[in-house]
Amino acid sequence: RAALVADRVADVAEFFSFGTNDLTQMTFGFSRDDVEGRFMAEYVDRRLLVANPFDKLDVEGVGQLVRMGCEKGRATRPDLVRRFLRAALRGIEEAIADRSGAIDIVMKYAPGEDRAHQRYMLDTEIDAAQNEMTRARGIGAMTKEQWGTLESFLSEYGAIPKRVDVATVFNDSFVNELYKSGTLVWP
Repeated sequence: RAALVADRVADVAEFFSFGTNDLTQMTFGFSRDDVEGRFMAEYVDRRLLVANPFDKLDVEGVGQLVRMGCEKGRATRPDLVRRFLRAALRGIEEAIADRSGAIDIVMKYAPGEDRAHQRYMLDTEIDAAQNEMTRARGIGAMTKEQWGTLESFLSEYGAIPKRVDVATVFNDSFVNELYKSGTLVWP
């Protein structure tokens, strides 16, 4: 419902964050835990679904709700994307500063997960995300070449509907506006 009335939600929201797993469950009307072990594979085998919507986002259904929510939200509050990005970058910076604390939060909400594996994944992601440029300009700073690599990956796996010529659209001013001398401006 929030995606459908996102213009009204945007009046009071600081930013939007769509939980696609929950949104998928509500859109399809079934619980992931209930269907994955019972009949999801059969639905895919019989082509009732093109793919398991928990493995590959249902762009036509769930994606449309996310798109509509974003459009309606931005119509009311054009800075929602900037606010979301700033909050996400702040969370990443806090995880970098206190990796053990970040894992404590993960374990609080996913107590069945393996703590050592979660730490390994966090360390791997943080180490991969940091380089000379991000240390100087802030997390999220990327070169045109890095954007090209990301575009190729997203295109290859169907996460974007068509190829994008990064050379013609590359502009990092959006991320740069969130930082002053390499430090995230908050709030």
